[in-house]
Amino acid sequence: MKKQTLILIVFAFVFTGCAKLEGPTQPAKVMDSVPPPPATPENPDSPTAPESPTPPDNDKNSGLQVCYLQTSKGQTCFEVHNRDDVNDAEPKYNYVDSFNDPSFPSGLDRWQYRSPLNLLFSSQHVSNAPLAENFLRAEVLNANDNRGHYGFFSTEALHRIQQMREHFGKPLIINSGYRSPSYNTSLPGAAKYSRHTYGDAIDFKVPGVSFQTIADKCIDLGAGYYQIYSTHIHCDWRTTPLNETIYGEDLRPSSIHKHSHGDVIHALTNELEIISSKQVQLSAKSNKAPIKLSAKNIWLEDGKGIIWFWQVSQNGKVVKTSHVSNPTFALPPGEYQVSVNIGGSLTKSITLTVR
Repeated sequence: MKKQTLILIVFAFVFTGCAKLEGPTQPAKVMDSVPPPPATPENPDSPTAPESPTPPDNDKNSGLQVCYLQTSKGQTCFEVHNRDDVNDAEPKYNYVDSFNDPSFPSGLDRWQYRSPLNLLFSSQHVSNAPLAENFLRAEVLNANDNRGHYGFFSTEALHRIQQMREHFGKPLIINSGYRSPSYNTSLPGAAKYSRHTYGDAIDFKVPGVSFQTIADKCIDLGAGYYQIYSTHIHCDWRTTPLNETIYGEDLRPSSIHKHSHGDVIHALTNELEIISSKQVQLSAKSNKAPIKLSAKNIWLEDGKGIIWFWQVSQNGKVVKTSHVSNPTFALPPGEYQVSVNIGGSLTKSITLTVR
């Protein structure tokens, strides 16, 4: 009995010592994160998930790593795993082929939407492993059975996000970072080509800072696009070169230039259409016709809560405004200028004639 007890004590000591090598058991003091609420159907991102699966064998990418930003607590590096092997182990990572999808917006850069060749095993490190001085692994690269246990978050985007944190001097409250394609599809209204699935987007807010101020700073820090919602702002770095360890080499022909923020706005504005329809004919009792306005071909990262602003002008004077998505305006006969701003970033205008 004494011999068995001694063996158990030695085993417990060795196990505890090994666990310490994996990462800190408490968030570093410099981090902004607060403990998440308990797991519920409304909070599937809680790190209190069941034990993660064993990653597939890594023969194809032996020795390849992606390392995140150097911090006062050290640097966190991940081994790289082939996406085909990952998908065999956990089928959540089927990306749409942007080069062969006829529905892909013609003005966008297909090379920035190429499917990843490799992914990281997020659960290789504990949820509070530091990826930047003020950001933990779980904030941008969460992992559980619902989301999946693999993914990638752009090291360059995270560098810009850390710069934003230092600029505002306040925590960035992030509610969405990387999403697997499977998880993204399960979210109502999420974009088919959401930048969350490419690991260079965050949905977040900064206490005490307006969304427009945050949007301006995102663009100042190289973001390719933003959208303002009622509860948060979406910023992504879709114009930043993709990590070639994850996405492979950018083999675009020399005739195809890399896009800027302005190119993205131009392409998505061209896709956008304003639709107007007269609800009833003009009557003898009223000289006004109810005109319903709507927009289609809108590139929304998420379907709910985006900010709308409609404006109807005549002869340079604003006569009607609305913040709903499909407003109806009573307008007398005449010519009007109608504009809509969606998410603070996309603006489209038309001339409307009411007869």
